[in-house]
Amino acid sequence: MLDALLAGLFVGLSVAVLVGAPAMTVMETAIQRGRRVALAAGGGIASGDALWAAVAAGAGLALSRLLAPWATALQWIAVGVLAVFLALAVRELVHRDTPGVVVALAVSPLSAYSEFLVHTLRHPATVLCFMSLIVGAAPRYGAADAASFVGGVFLASLAWQWVLAFAGARRGRPFSGRARRVVLALDCVVLGLFIAYIALGFYRAA
Repeated sequence: MLDALLAGLFVGLSVAVLVGAPAMTVMETAIQRGRRVALAAGGGIASGDALWAAVAAGAGLALSRLLAPWATALQWIAVGVLAVFLALAVRELVHRDTPGVVVALAVSPLSAYSEFLVHTLRHPATVLCFMSLIVGAAPRYGAADAASFVGGVFLASLAWQWVLAFAGARRGRPFSGRARRVVLALDCVVLGLFIAYIALGFYRAA
């Protein structure tokens, strides 16, 4: 269970700082809508990540035997897809400013939670990373380990989002283009570590 929890914490942190600077969303929401709304928005993102983690854990258990003959090929397909994603992010980092971020339109915490939950569940980057995890490195957990894995994803994502919410509330003014580029650079580094996690087969030890 501890290995599954640690794997969940790593995957949750990796997905929480996906490329495209979604890490800025909660900070910008804190600036424009206030800390309570931003904390709720962060909870929505973490819940979406946890739901996708539950899908990954369930799929890993269900598909482990079916996909076993192609495990190595699927692992490298997943690595290739994520590497393309990383290359596009690095290109954007080098050649142009980062895009604008999504900010909660709602003014109540409940509405912000719902808005960001839906946004996370259908966000292309989140879907792609978890689909890559399912296809190329699906965690093959029993019920207890799966719960630990999902809990780890949720806690890591929530902790990251809430740190950003407090940072945005403390700053109180919009972030510059340079700050956005710094965040995108951090996103690229963490995604690179996530790619290494799959490529080196660390998920097999979980």
